Amino acid sequence: MKKIILCIITMTSLLGSAFAESVKIAPAATTKQADNGIEVGDSEAHRIQKQNENLYFFIGGNMKGVLPLYWYDYDNYLENNTFAYGFGLETGVKFRKDKYIYHPGLRLVYEKIYNSGTFEHSYSYYNTDTTNMDITHTIYGAMFDNYFRIAYNQPSIIGGYNVNDFFVLSLGYGKINVEYDAAKSQYSFEDKGNTWILDLGYLSQFDNGLGITFDTKYYFPDIKTVDVIFSFELGLRYSF
Repeated sequence: MKKIILCIITMTSLLGSAFAESVKIAPAATTKQADNGIEVGDSEAHRIQKQNENLYFFIGGNMKGVLPLYWYDYDNYLENNTFAYGFGLETGVKFRKDKYIYHPGLRLVYEKIYNSGTFEHSYSYYNTDTTNMDITHTIYGAMFDNYFRIAYNQPSIIGGYNVNDFFVLSLGYGKINVEYDAAKSQYSFEDKGNTWILDLGYLSQFDNGLGITFDTKYYFPDIKTVDVIFSFELGLRYSF
């Protein structure tokens, strides 16, 4: 009889332990599922919040290929390389919610362009002096941007994120400084002035804040040595 009672007590204890373990496991699984649901909800809520914001601040940079056209006179002739290169930095703000078609914006830009060539100075018809010359352009100014949305919350071609695409038309004004440096020569000099800037571009903005920019800029300076500068740019931008 004692053996039977002992067996019953032992089985009861084992069943009780098993039941307790099952109770412990179930709440843990439920909590994990709830946490996952909260994470997904927070991500969606964050995306909706960003789309409803009226201000988007951004920073960015670009690499550029450049076609500068220089001015020459009778006594001085600068034969520059056809293509130059450079980089640009920018920061600014875009206004209005994503759902709107038109978005105004403001942007500050800083540009560096590098080129080289041969400078020829004529003392007389038969007497000329030729030297190699490095050319550095520094441009900075402010732009008024006009964004026209052409795609809204569309799947990106690289997957993972949706994008908003914009055509961008901008007009700006700034300063330009061109340095002509001929090593060990009296012909090193600089030319300073102002420049108008026209920008035709394309922005593909991912919903994680990262954006890709394609731009064509046209610079129209009022200095003596440069007529016009054409720039083709590929860049990255981050909005926050």
